[in-house]
Amino acid sequence: ELSLENQAKIIMFLKLIRFRYIPNRTSPIDIIKSEQQALRNALIKRLGPTASDEIEAFNSIKMKAADLVSSFSGEYESQIDDFSKMEISTPDKWRDIVLDLSYRFQIGEGVFIGQEYQGSGAQSAMMLETLNLIDGDYNKSYGWRQATIWAFEEPETSLHHSLIFHTANRLRILASDQKSRLQVFCSTHSNPIAQHANAAYLAKKVGGATQTEKLVTRADFRSIATQGIAEHQHPLAAFPRDDMLLVEGKHDA
Repeated sequence: ELSLENQAKIIMFLKLIRFRYIPNRTSPIDIIKSEQQALRNALIKRLGPTASDEIEAFNSIKMKAADLVSSFSGEYESQIDDFSKMEISTPDKWRDIVLDLSYRFQIGEGVFIGQEYQGSGAQSAMMLETLNLIDGDYNKSYGWRQATIWAFEEPETSLHHSLIFHTANRLRILASDQKSRLQVFCSTHSNPIAQHANAAYLAKKVGGATQTEKLVTRADFRSIATQGIAEHQHPLAAFPRDDMLLVEGKHDA
Protein backbone atom coordinates (compact mmCIF):
# COMPACT_ATOMS: atom_id res chain seq x y z
CA GLU A 1 0.00 0.00 0.00
CA LEU A 2 1.32 3.42 -0.97
CA SER A 3 2.06 6.03 1.64
CA LEU A 4 0.27 9.37 1.48
CA GLU A 5 3.51 10.97 0.34
CA ASN A 6 3.92 8.55 -2.56
CA GLN A 7 0.25 8.90 -3.49
CA ALA A 8 0.75 12.66 -3.69
CA LYS A 9 3.81 12.18 -5.93
CA ILE A 10 1.85 9.93 -8.30
CA ILE A 11 -1.00 12.45 -8.48
CA MET A 12 1.49 15.24 -9.24
CA PHE A 13 3.06 13.13 -11.97
CA LEU A 14 -0.29 12.29 -13.57
CA LYS A 15 -1.18 15.97 -13.63
CA LEU A 16 1.79 16.49 -15.96
CA ILE A 17 0.01 14.40 -18.61
CA ARG A 18 -2.97 15.49 -20.66
CA PHE A 19 -5.22 12.49 -21.32
CA ARG A 20 -7.76 12.64 -24.12
CA TYR A 21 -10.29 9.91 -24.90
CA ILE A 22 -11.78 9.96 -28.40
CA PRO A 23 -14.72 7.51 -28.49
CA ASN A 24 -15.92 5.60 -31.51
CA ARG A 25 -18.69 7.16 -33.62
CA THR A 26 -17.99 10.56 -32.17
CA SER A 27 -18.84 13.56 -34.33
CA PRO A 28 -15.57 15.22 -35.42
CA ILE A 29 -17.33 18.54 -35.89
CA ASP A 30 -18.68 18.43 -32.33
CA ILE A 31 -15.15 17.88 -30.99
CA ILE A 32 -13.77 20.74 -33.11
CA LYS A 33 -16.53 23.07 -31.89
CA SER A 34 -15.94 22.04 -28.27
CA GLU A 35 -12.28 23.05 -28.66
CA GLN A 36 -12.99 26.48 -30.17
CA GLN A 37 -11.59 28.39 -27.20
CA ALA A 38 -8.43 26.28 -27.11
CA LEU A 39 -7.97 26.73 -30.87
CA ARG A 40 -8.50 30.47 -30.51
CA ASN A 41 -5.94 30.58 -27.70
CA ALA A 42 -3.41 28.63 -29.78
CA LEU A 43 -3.87 31.12 -32.60
CA ILE A 44 -3.67 34.27 -30.47
CA LYS A 45 -0.54 33.05 -28.65
CA ARG A 46 1.25 32.88 -31.98
CA LEU A 47 0.54 36.51 -32.84
CA GLY A 48 3.51 37.87 -30.93
CA PRO A 49 3.69 41.68 -30.58
CA THR A 50 0.42 43.56 -30.90
CA ALA A 51 -0.16 44.97 -34.35
CA SER A 52 -0.23 48.75 -34.65
CA ASP A 53 -3.65 49.05 -36.29
CA GLU A 54 -6.80 47.01 -36.91
CA ILE A 55 -6.01 46.04 -40.51
CA GLU A 56 -2.52 44.88 -39.60
CA ALA A 57 -3.85 42.97 -36.58
CA PHE A 58 -6.37 40.96 -38.56
CA ASN A 59 -3.97 40.37 -41.42
CA SER A 60 -1.60 38.96 -38.82
CA ILE A 61 -4.34 36.70 -37.46
CA LYS A 62 -5.07 35.46 -40.99
CA MET A 63 -1.39 34.76 -41.66
CA LYS A 64 -0.93 32.87 -38.40
CA ALA A 65 -4.06 30.83 -39.11
CA ALA A 66 -2.61 29.91 -42.50
CA ASP A 67 0.64 28.87 -40.81
CA LEU A 68 -1.29 26.63 -38.42
CA VAL A 69 -2.88 24.55 -41.18
CA SER A 70 -0.09 24.71 -43.78
CA SER A 71 1.84 21.89 -42.15
CA PHE A 72 -0.91 19.36 -42.78
CA SER A 73 -3.44 20.72 -45.29
CA GLY A 74 -1.33 19.77 -48.29
CA GLU A 75 -1.20 16.16 -47.15
CA TYR A 76 -4.94 15.80 -47.56
CA GLU A 77 -5.37 17.51 -50.91
CA SER A 78 -4.65 14.31 -52.83
CA GLN A 79 -6.75 12.20 -50.46
CA ILE A 80 -10.09 14.04 -50.55
CA ASP A 81 -12.09 14.54 -53.75
CA ASP A 82 -12.65 18.12 -54.97
CA PHE A 83 -10.34 19.40 -52.27
CA SER A 84 -7.87 22.08 -53.28
CA LYS A 85 -7.30 24.14 -50.13
CA MET A 86 -8.06 24.09 -46.41
CA GLU A 87 -8.04 27.21 -44.29
CA ILE A 88 -9.35 28.61 -41.02
CA SER A 89 -12.03 31.23 -41.46
CA THR A 90 -10.84 34.22 -39.41
CA PRO A 91 -12.58 37.49 -38.38
CA ASP A 92 -12.05 40.79 -40.18
CA LYS A 93 -13.31 43.10 -37.42
CA TRP A 94 -12.99 43.28 -33.65
CA ARG A 95 -16.72 42.76 -33.26
CA ASP A 96 -16.34 39.34 -34.89
CA ILE A 97 -13.43 38.15 -32.73
CA VAL A 98 -15.75 36.25 -30.37
CA LEU A 99 -17.28 34.24 -33.21
CA ASP A 100 -16.29 30.63 -33.68
CA LEU A 101 -13.24 29.89 -35.75
CA SER A 102 -13.99 27.23 -38.33
CA TYR A 103 -12.36 25.44 -41.23
CA ARG A 104 -13.49 25.94 -44.77
CA PHE A 105 -12.54 24.15 -47.96
CA GLN A 106 -11.89 25.60 -51.39
CA ILE A 107 -13.50 23.48 -54.09
CA GLY A 108 -13.19 25.86 -57.00
CA GLU A 109 -12.02 29.32 -58.00
CA GLY A 110 -13.26 31.54 -55.18
CA VAL A 111 -15.71 28.89 -53.98
CA PHE A 112 -15.53 27.73 -50.36
CA ILE A 113 -17.73 25.42 -48.32
CA GLY A 114 -17.95 25.14 -44.55
CA GLN A 115 -16.65 22.29 -42.43
CA GLU A 116 -20.16 20.98 -41.71
CA TYR A 117 -20.67 20.15 -45.40
CA GLN A 118 -17.58 17.99 -45.77
CA GLY A 119 -17.64 14.22 -45.57
CA SER A 120 -16.59 12.23 -42.54
CA GLY A 121 -13.07 11.73 -43.92
CA ALA A 122 -12.31 15.44 -44.16
CA GLN A 123 -13.97 16.08 -40.81
CA SER A 124 -11.89 13.37 -39.14
CA ALA A 125 -8.73 14.87 -40.65
CA MET A 126 -9.66 18.31 -39.30
CA MET A 127 -10.34 16.87 -35.85
CA LEU A 128 -7.04 15.00 -35.74
CA GLU A 129 -4.97 18.02 -36.72
CA THR A 130 -6.91 20.41 -34.48
CA LEU A 131 -6.30 18.20 -31.43
CA ASN A 132 -2.63 17.94 -32.36
CA LEU A 133 -2.32 21.73 -32.59
CA ILE A 134 -3.99 22.18 -29.20
CA ASP A 135 -2.51 19.27 -27.24
CA GLY A 136 1.03 19.84 -28.51
CA ASP A 137 1.04 23.50 -27.46
CA TYR A 138 3.08 22.92 -24.27
CA ASN A 139 5.36 25.94 -24.26
CA LYS A 140 2.56 28.40 -24.87
CA SER A 141 0.02 26.91 -22.47
CA TYR A 142 -0.62 27.90 -18.90
CA GLY A 143 0.23 25.18 -16.39
CA TRP A 144 2.71 22.32 -16.30
CA ARG A 145 1.53 19.84 -18.89
CA GLN A 146 4.52 17.95 -20.24
CA ALA A 147 3.03 15.19 -22.40
CA THR A 148 -0.20 13.95 -23.97
CA ILE A 149 -1.88 10.56 -24.27
CA TRP A 150 -4.65 9.91 -26.77
CA ALA A 151 -6.95 6.92 -26.32
CA PHE A 152 -8.45 6.66 -29.80
CA GLU A 153 -11.29 4.20 -30.29
CA GLU A 154 -11.39 2.78 -33.83
CA PRO A 155 -10.02 5.77 -35.77
CA GLU A 156 -10.81 3.98 -39.05
CA THR A 157 -14.56 4.40 -38.55
CA SER A 158 -16.35 6.03 -41.51
CA LEU A 159 -13.13 6.49 -43.52
CA HIS A 160 -12.67 5.20 -47.04
CA HIS A 161 -9.78 2.84 -47.60
CA SER A 162 -7.07 5.25 -48.72
CA LEU A 163 -7.83 7.63 -45.85
CA ILE A 164 -7.49 4.76 -43.38
CA PHE A 165 -3.91 4.28 -44.60
CA HIS A 166 -3.28 8.01 -44.46
CA THR A 167 -4.74 8.35 -40.95
CA ALA A 168 -2.69 5.38 -39.72
CA ASN A 169 0.49 6.90 -41.12
CA ARG A 170 -0.37 10.34 -39.73
CA LEU A 171 -0.92 8.94 -36.24
CA ARG A 172 2.42 7.14 -36.48
CA ILE A 173 4.22 10.34 -37.54
CA LEU A 174 2.66 12.40 -34.74
CA ALA A 175 3.46 9.78 -32.10
CA SER A 176 7.03 9.34 -33.40
CA ASP A 177 7.83 13.05 -33.21
CA GLN A 178 9.81 13.56 -30.01
CA LYS A 179 8.78 17.22 -29.88
CA SER A 180 5.10 16.31 -29.75
CA ARG A 181 5.52 14.18 -26.61
CA LEU A 182 2.42 12.31 -27.73
CA GLN A 183 1.57 8.66 -27.14
CA VAL A 184 -1.39 7.12 -28.98
CA PHE A 185 -3.33 4.04 -27.98
CA CYS A 186 -5.89 2.78 -30.48
CA SER A 187 -8.49 0.06 -30.41
CA THR A 188 -9.08 -1.06 -33.97
CA HIS A 189 -10.44 -3.66 -36.37
CA SER A 190 -8.21 -2.33 -39.15
CA ASN A 191 -5.06 -4.07 -40.30
CA PRO A 192 -3.49 -0.83 -41.61
CA ILE A 193 -3.95 0.88 -38.24
CA ALA A 194 -2.38 -2.08 -36.42
CA GLN A 195 0.47 -2.44 -38.92
CA HIS A 196 1.49 1.20 -38.61
CA ALA A 197 1.74 0.96 -34.82
CA ASN A 198 4.98 0.35 -32.97
CA ALA A 199 3.29 -2.57 -31.21
CA ALA A 200 -0.02 -4.36 -31.79
CA TYR A 201 -1.87 -6.75 -29.51
CA LEU A 202 -4.89 -8.97 -30.02
CA ALA A 203 -7.26 -8.80 -27.04
CA LYS A 204 -9.42 -11.82 -26.27
CA LYS A 205 -11.83 -12.72 -23.52
CA VAL A 206 -10.86 -16.08 -22.05
CA GLY A 207 -12.67 -17.52 -19.05
CA GLY A 208 -14.26 -14.19 -18.22
CA ALA A 209 -10.93 -12.32 -18.30
CA THR A 210 -9.16 -10.34 -20.99
CA GLN A 211 -5.94 -11.75 -22.37
CA THR A 212 -3.60 -10.11 -24.87
CA GLU A 213 -1.35 -11.64 -27.50
CA LYS A 214 1.31 -9.62 -29.29
CA LEU A 215 1.09 -9.63 -33.08
CA VAL A 216 4.58 -9.96 -34.52
CA THR A 217 4.73 -11.90 -37.77
CA ARG A 218 2.85 -11.51 -41.03
CA ALA A 219 1.08 -14.77 -40.20
CA ASP A 220 -0.20 -13.17 -36.99
CA PHE A 221 -1.79 -10.33 -38.92
CA ARG A 222 -3.22 -12.68 -41.54
CA SER A 223 -4.79 -14.74 -38.76
CA ILE A 224 -6.86 -11.83 -37.44
CA ALA A 225 -8.28 -11.41 -40.94
CA THR A 226 -9.20 -15.10 -41.22
CA GLN A 227 -10.83 -14.90 -37.79
CA GLY A 228 -13.01 -12.04 -39.02
CA ILE A 229 -11.50 -9.53 -36.60
CA ALA A 230 -9.95 -7.32 -39.28
CA GLU A 231 -10.40 -6.94 -43.02
CA HIS A 232 -8.51 -9.01 -45.58
CA GLN A 233 -5.56 -7.28 -47.19
CA HIS A 234 -4.03 -7.93 -50.55
CA PRO A 235 -0.36 -8.91 -50.03
CA LEU A 236 0.81 -5.85 -52.00
CA ALA A 237 -1.08 -3.55 -49.63
CA ALA A 238 0.04 -5.21 -46.41
CA PHE A 239 2.81 -3.81 -44.22
CA PRO A 240 3.23 -0.50 -46.08
CA ARG A 241 6.15 0.52 -43.85
CA ASP A 242 8.25 -2.44 -45.04
CA ASP A 243 10.40 -2.38 -48.16
CA MET A 244 9.18 -4.54 -51.03
CA LEU A 245 11.21 -6.21 -53.79
CA LEU A 246 9.36 -7.43 -56.87
CA VAL A 247 10.93 -10.27 -58.86
CA GLU A 248 9.90 -12.25 -61.92
CA GLY A 249 9.73 -15.67 -60.28
CA LYS A 250 10.49 -17.64 -57.15
CA HIS A 251 13.98 -18.58 -58.36
CA ASP A 252 14.94 -14.89 -58.81
CA ALA A 253 14.07 -14.25 -55.17
